[in-house]
Amino acid sequence: MKPQNPFTIDTSRLQLGQIIDRTSELQKLYNVVLSRQENMLLTGQHGIGKTCLLKKFRSSVAGEKNEQFLLVELEMLGMTATPGEFLFDLLLKLFAVAYNCITGKPFSTLLRSYSAHRDVSLALTPVIGQLIDLYRAVKSKESSSNLLDTHSLGASVGLTAKKEEKIGANWATGELSTGEQLLIAYELLEILADKGFSRVIVFGDEANHVSPDIEIDLYRSNFEAFSARNLQFVFTGNPALFDKIPHFHELFPNAMELTGFADHKIMDELLDTYCDILKRNGASINFPPETRDILWKISNGVPREVQRVCQEAVDYALVNSEHEISPEVVLRSCVDIYSFVPRKPA
Repeated sequence: MKPQNPFTIDTSRLQLGQIIDRTSELQKLYNVVLSRQENMLLTGQHGIGKTCLLKKFRSSVAGEKNEQFLLVELEMLGMTATPGEFLFDLLLKLFAVAYNCITGKPFSTLLRSYSAHRDVSLALTPVIGQLIDLYRAVKSKESSSNLLDTHSLGASVGLTAKKEEKIGANWATGELSTGEQLLIAYELLEILADKGFSRVIVFGDEANHVSPDIEIDLYRSNFEAFSARNLQFVFTGNPALFDKIPHFHELFPNAMELTGFADHKIMDELLDTYCDILKRNGASINFPPETRDILWKISNGVPREVQRVCQEAVDYALVNSEHEISPEVVLRSCVDIYSFVPRKPA
């Protein structure tokens, strides 16, 4: 049986041990998101390693022992012109964890009979209301239940009300306004904090899919309101995102642009790591120095291009039972990948 090729451009297949370097970037993420509790946007060209860095950061946060974090993944296609759909997606993720904490049952039991987003919204909104009401009733000494609280709704609208009055009559129909969705999310955050989740970090990969008609003022005030409740956002996006949505940076005062590997040695570490994986899988393949030099020049240190060329080259070596990736094999791979057309003779 042919050993599996560990090189891949499919980031979902990469294990944490296959994600090399990014130590300084990880430290900056820790400082901004965990220490300063601020939102962060990771930018950089396609294939530069944004998703992998997000994956590594998420894993390191999940391993924190001093604090219990709730880590939430959001679908960026839901970040449409107005916050309604985006907020409902976030609301649903928070509710899923709260439901499990309170009832001890998996959230999937509520979703089996619904497929369309609209069906889920109509059916689960009343359930969310019932669960919050039940939690209030059981937690008889809820100190904040009768306190007045002011929340920011949308751009500049303020609402002051008793907590038990905040959920409007729209529960039964499943039709909630953006303001009502926010208020529900705040209540769910309080429940989750009571259950031990002191911080919530929301991850959004590929914000490039965000609608160009997004209402920045609405989102900014909502992001700020969530930040005050120990909820931070960490998104990724290509630099072109700022051309499509010029004011998008207002949601993320902290932005970090990733670049390719700064040093040839980092690529060497990646190649050595993957060669060790191949060896454990029964295939002895190495990259001699001259091949590594060519790879460095071809890839410009961009992780995805290193992966792309090496995936093709190692596939060729495995099929042909070769144990060394020669410069010729790398060039052959580049021709196949990049569709080079030979020049016609003069």
